[in-house]
Amino acid sequence: MGNFFEWLNNPDTVTIDYRTWERFQINLSLIVVGAVAATVMAILVCYAIHARRLKILAPGDIFRRYTPLRWLFLAIAGGIMAAILCAVQLSAIVSGLSTLAAISIEAFFLTSMVAALAAYALLVIVGPLTPARFRYRPAWYLHSGRPETRQS
Repeated sequence: MGNFFEWLNNPDTVTIDYRTWERFQINLSLIVVGAVAATVMAILVCYAIHARRLKILAPGDIFRRYTPLRWLFLAIAGGIMAAILCAVQLSAIVSGLSTLAAISIEAFFLTSMVAALAAYALLVIVGPLTPARFRYRPAWYLHSGRPETRQS
């Protein structure tokens, strides 16, 4: 699988065996990848359920706020989960609170940002997740398949 956290330097405040630190980096990589995958799946499922429940009852409903996108904030929960798991793994290696907090915060932000961006990209790319009534399609796409060109 490789080591995603090779850039994460050994903390200067404590001396850690190379093998122990490498094992921690591999475990942290697995934690982040697992948390991102679980969070993206949860966001996609919750988004799809919420989007299907929205109804258009009046013409103005088409232009109201699209609230299913709020499920992207679930990425914060995935980041918290990754930070807690990182702190548990790291507490066996180091005793310094500053090192523990710094690396856990890095895991939190990395997991949250990657999960939110991946989920949003999949929401945009995978068409069936958003009901057709809420998808934007230009008129040329709906009618002819290519843009109209005017010749003057």
